[in-house]
Amino acid sequence: MLKYQQNPDWRRLTGSEYIQCARETDPEFLDFFGQLSALLTEKNSTWSFESPCFKNNTFVIDFDDAKKEITVNHHTTGHKNFICGDGIILSIMSNYHVEAVYLDGHHKYVFKDLT
Repeated sequence: MLKYQQNPDWRRLTGSEYIQCARETDPEFLDFFGQLSALLTEKNSTWSFESPCFKNNTFVIDFDDAKKEITVNHHTTGHKNFICGDGIILSIMSNYHVEAVYLDGHHKYVFKDLT
């Protein structure tokens, strides 16, 4: 504390000391920052990509006008690391859903009672 009072700049971080988030390098704990997005507006629209934790991600959206609901199917394969998980935020106008995906497989999200 005394050292700081005498010289407030004694331990300020310089540019080279900041942790940089780069996909090719560590630290991996910064991978939670959002990077990818898609706009699926047509029935059976599909979007595929590779994420930090899964080699293959495929999203398919389906509208059911009679039931007033939207179904989003998310299929993941190629889990890269046992403890790695992807954070997913799905948004439909004023409704949203936050999900953490840690396992390969099929994940289904249904938004109901949409008016």
